[in-house]
Amino acid sequence: MTPEGALTDVRDVTTFGEALMRRWLLILLVAVLAPAIAVGATMRMTKAYEAQAQIYVDPQADPTALQASDGLLSRDYVQEVTSDAVLARSSSYLHGQQSAGWLATHVTAAPLTGSNVIGITARAGTATDAATIANAVSRAVVDQNASDAQGRMQATVQYLTSELAQVSAAITAAAGRPDAIATLRSEYDTTYTNLENARLAQSHAADALSVLQPAQAPARPVSPDPARDALIAMVAGLSVAVLAALLLERAGDRIHRPDALAAAAGTPLVLPMRRGPSNPHRITYMQLRARFPELHVVMVVAVSEGRDADEAAADLGAAAASTGRNALVIQTGRKPPRRLPSVTGLTVWHVADQDDLRLVLHQGWGHELVVVAVPSPMRGAHAASIAGHVDATVLVASERLSRRAEAREAAAQLRLSGFALTAGLLLPHRRRRSRRGGDQVTPPPAGRAGAPTAVTTEAAPIPVAQNGDHR
Repeated sequence: MTPEGALTDVRDVTTFGEALMRRWLLILLVAVLAPAIAVGATMRMTKAYEAQAQIYVDPQADPTALQASDGLLSRDYVQEVTSDAVLARSSSYLHGQQSAGWLATHVTAAPLTGSNVIGITARAGTATDAATIANAVSRAVVDQNASDAQGRMQATVQYLTSELAQVSAAITAAAGRPDAIATLRSEYDTTYTNLENARLAQSHAADALSVLQPAQAPARPVSPDPARDALIAMVAGLSVAVLAALLLERAGDRIHRPDALAAAAGTPLVLPMRRGPSNPHRITYMQLRARFPELHVVMVVAVSEGRDADEAAADLGAAAASTGRNALVIQTGRKPPRRLPSVTGLTVWHVADQDDLRLVLHQGWGHELVVVAVPSPMRGAHAASIAGHVDATVLVASERLSRRAEAREAAAQLRLSGFALTAGLLLPHRRRRSRRGGDQVTPPPAGRAGAPTAVTTEAAPIPVAQNGDHR
């Protein structure tokens, strides 16, 4: 607990779950709106279809098809799919409906894991177009490979053919020379064998690629996907909402916990209170009495504007009356309270004029316990007017409503007026104020000059009267 008089700016220690619970409405709103917005946006997007054709690469037909380092398919074949020559040939197969530049942005190729198969994927606005483009590109790859294979081996075939013709002519010219003819025939056989091998390699290389599986028209588009997009949007939105909740919690100045009130006001004792069906402040009062057995006059000071001090004082008086003590509650709000406890032995006076507060306090001196509710010292001099006549000072804050800066300022002003803060009281957050009525309210006794009077009513606010003038 923070020592009395220490005004430290300490944020209350908030767990991750508590921070999220306080911003649950923001998180829920984002969780609902983000998928809805994503679905609405995807419904306006143009549909896109993808179709895939598969090409088989025969490593026996082309020894260079596999990489020597790892035995995987050579990247040359994969890169050939999107080469300018293949895309130009594909465009011609499509009768120029799609240019080579358009195909370059809508066609991709990748080897299928653990196989000698290349997958060619085409994306288009309709399912039929996607399949047509994928098949046209796969056909162009096979044809372009055959054409390239013919070109690569053609020079070798032509050279060997020329060598074979020269050897044949030499054999004819060497007629009658058996030794020369034998040598030339051996050279002829070798050249002929090389030529046949070159022609065979040319044929195999041309057949190294073949269409393994033509592309089929897809049944549904790959995008937009409302379910997938909604899930992504929800996850992203929740991430942003959680981050925003944590940032708001860190930057917020509201008081959520008793230790935050203790740190801001420098009170040695903070009394948390949980509202119940009856005597909500009974434990709070018993703790005060245990700490101050001779307690007679208690001043309850509001941290912020509102009826918190009046209602807390009424509840403390009711708690004292429920233990058999004769309790008087003096309320100083601008308006009479909307709620009064219904407890035997409790008297509630309402005095709006701060000039009359000390006089009324002396008139109620005969009660066993007097609880005086005053507004924040930043909004009135009620507290200063009764300085020296108070046994205990309780600073009242409202959970989620009061601010740390207000608590610090109120505590500082009270100390400047000569009050020692006895305790802080943190009222739990409640969405609706109770409007139930209570016992008869007794006016301050009249008879002395300047003593205020009031009208006695049943379960209703009391009209304010000052200086003998009945209003």
